Amino acid sequence: MMSQSSMNEKDVAFYSMSLCFMILWSLILHMKEGARADESTFRLHLWHAIVNSLLVYSYFYYPGKYPEYLILASSITYYIVDVMKMLFNDFIYKVGGYQKGAARLLEYFHHFLSIAAISGCTFSLYSVCDVQSLSEGWQIPGPLNPLIRFSIADLSTVPLMLWRRSGQKSNFMYTCFAMLFFWTRILYHGFDFIPKMYSSCNATVKYGVVAYQAVQFVSFYFVLKKWYSLLSGKGSSGKSRSREAGAGGAEAETDDSEDQNKKDK
Repeated sequence: MMSQSSMNEKDVAFYSMSLCFMILWSLILHMKEGARADESTFRLHLWHAIVNSLLVYSYFYYPGKYPEYLILASSITYYIVDVMKMLFNDFIYKVGGYQKGAARLLEYFHHFLSIAAISGCTFSLYSVCDVQSLSEGWQIPGPLNPLIRFSIADLSTVPLMLWRRSGQKSNFMYTCFAMLFFWTRILYHGFDFIPKMYSSCNATVKYGVVAYQAVQFVSFYFVLKKWYSLLSGKGSSGKSRSREAGAGGAEAETDDSEDQNKKDK
């Protein structure tokens, strides 16, 4: 988008919408409990997933009616706001987050990788990928930005956050999450979209998409493990460490017994 000099008006629209979304995500994060609370993090993830999914699926349902910069602006500002929240909570307020240890590091990796990917899709897409070949098979006017196809997976975050906000008690929501995760991040991304990006983009992008998909496959293993433990009645007892795919596919790690202790208090 930004690499074409003839699109100055779209540049202005992109930066304007980015400012609007930055304000929106910040307000959502700071509502009620404030940015240091886990519940606020869940709320931010949930509303971004809802808004972005509506934008993405509307883009496909009404081809050419909605500009792609809405999705670009929504996505990059969400990750920036969430990363800033993580940095402040970890290093200034020192309250941490609901992810611990290696899972927190993986969340940082996922978010910085996402910011780099969205920046590439926004500012240098045409110099690193054959965008036309990536758009084959889609009835969309003009080349299709790959970020939009990445963002299809945001839909899986909606039931995950509803499950977290239910106190991790809704097996139905977690089942919906696991099914959507498998459909979007494993089947569609892993066996269709990522291979196309690998064959249509330069070496730097290839390394990035391989790293992204590796995170998805590892995360899905822990999703299945958690799903089985919930259905078998073992999901809320013992000193087990469970990992679920968090917002945007980042792996989340929770200690079930610690969660139960917090509720008891």
